[in-house]
Amino acid sequence: MATSTTTLSLSAPISLSSLPALHPVLAFYAKYAKDFQDLANTAAEAYYTHDAYINLPHGASFTGRDRLWAFYKQLYGIFRANPIEQFYTLTVVSDAVGTHTLHMEYVRGLHSHDGSSVTRVPQVFVYEIGAATEGEGTDGLQIRGLRCYYDVSLMRAAAKAEGVEVKEFERA
Repeated sequence: MATSTTTLSLSAPISLSSLPALHPVLAFYAKYAKDFQDLANTAAEAYYTHDAYINLPHGASFTGRDRLWAFYKQLYGIFRANPIEQFYTLTVVSDAVGTHTLHMEYVRGLHSHDGSSVTRVPQVFVYEIGAATEGEGTDGLQIRGLRCYYDVSLMRAAAKAEGVEVKEFERA
């Protein structure tokens, strides 16, 4: 099975609109990143398969796009904004059957609602992306799984400052 690898090193500010020309998976990700800023008005099936999974940094994991999307809304939706502030690396590994692994390393800024603070969290995500379920997805793709690597204590503290306890950050 042939494998092709594309490695890009980017630094902010970066226009997500520049990604589509580099690789089809990056075009998909650019749309996802834009829509992620409006979680309340974005349908989970546009980006995640029904049985998508997430592995959190401290060992917790769960499956199901509805639960995953609710987790995102609870965590990221509480902030006024949560933009990617600086990219460090992007790596896309694609195989001949259309499965892609996207490794991303960046800093995300979690902006408090009152504008008094920004918590900057270095994050690494590894996405498993493949063909979309019929009638779902974006550009024929959907995320099947996600592994997250970041400092949970930074995320927990930022959420707590906004008055939210994130139950997924507690060990089961």
